[in-house]
Amino acid sequence: MTQDLFFLSVTDPLPKVNDPARAALGLQHWEERTARLDDSALAAFACELAKDPAGRRLLEALFANSPFLTHCVLTDIGFLARLLKQGPEAALNEVLAGLKGEPGREPDKARLMTALRVARRRVALTVALADITASWPLERITEALTAFADTALSATVCHLLLGAAKRGDIVLADGTDPERGCGYAVLGMGKYGARELN
Repeated sequence: MTQDLFFLSVTDPLPKVNDPARAALGLQHWEERTARLDDSALAAFACELAKDPAGRRLLEALFANSPFLTHCVLTDIGFLARLLKQGPEAALNEVLAGLKGEPGREPDKARLMTALRVARRRVALTVALADITASWPLERITEALTAFADTALSATVCHLLLGAAKRGDIVLADGTDPERGCGYAVLGMGKYGARELN
């Protein structure tokens, strides 16, 4: 399994498991979540990952050292599987492409916010794994975070513009691309403007 998945062949850069009890608890939760999966192929992958020495080492490093990344992994095992199979570039592109589509056209604010939270969690996991395994240099990490900020902001602006147009507050120059010619600008400064978000 290890040779076919990203991040698993590079165990040296992984953080040391300083809290074995937390790692064990994370693995217990992993097994519980795996047992409840409806997708049998995904459940088999998750079981195999936890049994594979390199896969287990990766999971333990995450579970022992980061409650947030533990939440990301346990909440979205399917995305972790895609991330490990496709690599960080493809995973990041998947998340960004997903935000560029329907979320900005989502009329319901709550559903847009959910889509943005899911995307943030997935980008955080992708960037964190690329960082702690030394798969990406710092410049790529900050560029990825900035690209996510750009895409999330764009989806939010589209949502707001479409809502204003629907209420009759504004007339859009292009109903299929609300940002085009809308007269609204967002000026990114500091780390955001330099594409160095961290």
